[in-house]
Amino acid sequence: MILCRTLGPVEISIHGNPAPAEMLWRKPLALLIYLARSPQTRTREHLVGLFWSDSPESAARHSLNEALRVLRRGLGESALSTNAQQVRLAPEAITLDTDLLVERMNAKDWAGADALIAGEFMEGFALPDGPEFQHWLDAERRAWTRRASEALTERARELLATGAVKDAVDVADRGLRLDSFAEPLLRLLLRALALDDNRTTALERFETYQQQVTEDLSASPEAETLELVERIRKGGHRPRPITAEVEAVPPLVGRGPPMQLILKEWETARSRRRAALVMIQGEPGIGKTHLLDELGTRFELDGAAVLAVRAVEADQQQPESLLFGLARGGLLAMKGIRASRPEALVAFAGADPQWQETYGHITATPISSARALVEILQVGLEEQPAVLVLDDAQWADRDSLEALDLVLRDLARSPLLVIVAATPEPARTELDALQASVGRNIPGGSVTLGALSSADLRTLARWWFPRYTDPQLERLCRRVATDSAGIPLLAAELFRAVAAGLDLAGTAQTWPSPFRTLDHSLPADLPAAVVAAIRVRFRRLSQLAQLVTGYASVLDRRFDAELMGRFLDQPGSALVAALDELEWTRWLVSDARGYSFGARIMRDVVAQDMLTEGQRRRIRERVKELTEPPG
Repeated sequence: MILCRTLGPVEISIHGNPAPAEMLWRKPLALLIYLARSPQTRTREHLVGLFWSDSPESAARHSLNEALRVLRRGLGESALSTNAQQVRLAPEAITLDTDLLVERMNAKDWAGADALIAGEFMEGFALPDGPEFQHWLDAERRAWTRRASEALTERARELLATGAVKDAVDVADRGLRLDSFAEPLLRLLLRALALDDNRTTALERFETYQQQVTEDLSASPEAETLELVERIRKGGHRPRPITAEVEAVPPLVGRGPPMQLILKEWETARSRRRAALVMIQGEPGIGKTHLLDELGTRFELDGAAVLAVRAVEADQQQPESLLFGLARGGLLAMKGIRASRPEALVAFAGADPQWQETYGHITATPISSARALVEILQVGLEEQPAVLVLDDAQWADRDSLEALDLVLRDLARSPLLVIVAATPEPARTELDALQASVGRNIPGGSVTLGALSSADLRTLARWWFPRYTDPQLERLCRRVATDSAGIPLLAAELFRAVAAGLDLAGTAQTWPSPFRTLDHSLPADLPAAVVAAIRVRFRRLSQLAQLVTGYASVLDRRFDAELMGRFLDQPGSALVAALDELEWTRWLVSDARGYSFGARIMRDVVAQDMLTEGQRRRIRERVKELTEPPG
């Protein structure tokens, strides 16, 4: 088999071995690739004019014969058919990577197409004494650059859809080095950089592109690009704290299929103006919140209004608490909602300061919160699509869960996606009813998040320990798999602690115990390595962040910055920095109503292992002093 790679520096292999050096001389090499790319027999006069136009005819014909002799000796006698007038390369004589690229693009094998693209067509090759060939080469380069750009665009889009953000950055960046004016690739690069928390870099890359397109083409970026850049500029997704101990966030792994399903439902909802519901189920610590966090940024970059709320256990006893959470968590900022009926606008004013400030002056009799949410959303959805996200829905109040059915029914022909994430326990009949309606009465889908596979753990380990050898990674992953049971929360803690110096010596513990989930487990139930990992991570927090975490573990409910500031008697800026640090490192998660622990087991380890009984008692006394009336 003879393979010729032309998408990059030219390489020829014959049955797996390098081609003879004489086949790589410029004229024989150029002739070979030209014949391989030609769909028909070529006359000798045509080839002489293409490659030796500056030579006398007799010398040119002699040079052609010599080049053909070199090719025949390298390829085999049957590869070339020649006579006094014509030259033809047998179709099966050589395989070009360009032909393989077309096959893989037609099959939508974008990973395979990506693997073939190492640079521009015949990169670095030129034939100064063959101007006609050079014209052909320039045209081929332009054509294959377009093809390569299309393939890399689809590959970057595919990687983004599966959560492989850094790989998407690399592919898009490589595509732009080939075709610097490929604006679809630029948009994918900007989107991937924003998702990787590199918004500043994204804006810098856009400014460079804008200057280049203005100077070289006397043009401006497309409207779609300008809209995306404006969203990136305005975006406020998890600002990274300026703290030496705050490490980068590990990538989301093992969630490609669920993410693809959700993004497909989202694209259908906004393009067809059809409301849809996605149910996400998984045990505690399995990564539901991490997935929702990643998706929320994607929705914002698509121009959606994202209304997100996270339930805590106390919400079950507060009717319509989640509806007011959704109102505070994005509804107020939706475009065009001022055109809603006054009766709907004042529905939330009595229970929310921001709504009171904006619409409290309106004189009207408020309608029910559920009906108000529907009517205000309906007006807002005329101007922009929206996503409603309810995390830890197993703790939501009954009225709020039942209101979701009303939202989906009355807004069925709107660009709306509702995402509900919950653990299997405690069981909720309202969630069961929603689950039963997915795909029947309501368009959408369901996903169940499971433990990380061995391959997923290796991907995470490679990210944490890029200099480890394969045997070192394999030993570490086996230990982490045993101690974490593949639960992403625990696996990440173990990798993080090992990176900080924790020695996983000792006997691994098979975990979890039968019929026990992470929420059912006490710190004493966990493998010692997991508890040690959480301790290591706690001690790496700043002093104020440790204080906040300690208070939050004893408080055991949602809190806002104002309440925590009263507990700690700390200036606002320092406390905000500590809260940002805890949110960035995923100790805490937040919605418009305040902060709560990302995982109950983390709270329990802090409360039981990182605080003394005296500290717990003093915190309880301080909380009682500031939250309960005297006497």
